[in-house]
Amino acid sequence: GRRISDGSLNRKQFLETIAVDDGTLRSAAGALGATGDSEGLRFFDSSQPGKIAFGPSAGLAIGVSIGNQSLRAVLLDANGVSRATYAGNGIAGQLEEPPEFLLSRIQKAVGAVVAEGLKRQELQVDGGLPLLGVSVAWPGPLTRSKLPVGNALAHHSWRHGTALDDRVANHLHIPGDRSHAMNDLPAAAIAVAYDQTMRRDHLHQSHPRLTVIMRIAAGVGAGMVVVEPPQDDADLGMTSGFGKSVLLGGVDHHSGEIGHIPANLNLIGDLNAGLAEADRLVPRPCSCAPAADPEFGHLESYAGALALAARIDPGRPPDQVIAEVVADPEGDLHRKPLEDLGTLLGDALVGPLAMLNPASIALTGTLALAPVARAMRTVLGKVHHFGTTPAISLLEDPEENKFVRARGAALLVLRRHVF
Repeated sequence: GRRISDGSLNRKQFLETIAVDDGTLRSAAGALGATGDSEGLRFFDSSQPGKIAFGPSAGLAIGVSIGNQSLRAVLLDANGVSRATYAGNGIAGQLEEPPEFLLSRIQKAVGAVVAEGLKRQELQVDGGLPLLGVSVAWPGPLTRSKLPVGNALAHHSWRHGTALDDRVANHLHIPGDRSHAMNDLPAAAIAVAYDQTMRRDHLHQSHPRLTVIMRIAAGVGAGMVVVEPPQDDADLGMTSGFGKSVLLGGVDHHSGEIGHIPANLNLIGDLNAGLAEADRLVPRPCSCAPAADPEFGHLESYAGALALAARIDPGRPPDQVIAEVVADPEGDLHRKPLEDLGTLLGDALVGPLAMLNPASIALTGTLALAPVARAMRTVLGKVHHFGTTPAISLLEDPEENKFVRARGAALLVLRRHVF
């Protein structure tokens, strides 16, 4: 590219280098978008001086994420750039509804970003959007066959044996191979890995770096990805390490479910010591167990958003309490409960981090807030004796944090079909 732009490589020399006859190029130029008066297929876009990027023919992907109350969607181009977003109204209890309810919300979200994309001529090829697929990030563990396990999706109809990717394909009337399903924690990990490999300092990465992405919201869990260094490709030269980066899924794709380990009751006792009963950590039922047989002893029972809301103000709707916490995390009513939450999470991570030796930990989710990160750093700093201390960072941009799982779901499709 530099040689062509500075004039040291002309068209004739270029065609000789790639062993393509000039007449062959001329006959195909229109379809390739290689002439000034034809858009062609536009697999690549060189319209911006000094920059080459994927064009619309490289494909678009839709990612959808589902939370305890939220549902969001993003239309992503092959450059990883968001071209349209959708955020549905938060609906408390949506995970307890029958499948038709959530599938209809997914359909509405997908329709919204498609409609927005169809307004943008620069995204279209032959008057349509070249969609590679729809990928949904679900709020609970899935089997390798894309069946939900646990009780995050609480309605019994989810456990009738139909894979989640098939349910979405059938509801949206799209081919089965264009529908994808994944847990939302690996989805967030994919997005973080992509962003890391797009930074300038990725050029200087010399060895694999394990990154842990911890989501702190109604549920608690983690995704893990080994971010590979730049690759030396025989044909392409230096390429991004994203395509070779590896998600750690485990034998059943259930790795990272740290919210379902037993809570450290001794630590909880220490944190509660000297507090009035109304100010103590209180457990809530964990999402892994059915309502008829609740589980109160897991980390999520004490460190999830519902438990935090119940501790701060048990008489009000949890979503109202959490909204106030997010708006003022350093406030007198909120700082101590958030720091206790970070202490619990840091303590739970001591063993896994000692074993895995990650380079960094990225916190996402509603409760990825400064007091939580601060307390985690304190706990891990006390027990870290040698080697690199993992950097703990927040996805502080509200929009980035909200859409990280939807972006990761879409990037899964792009990585498979384009990158």
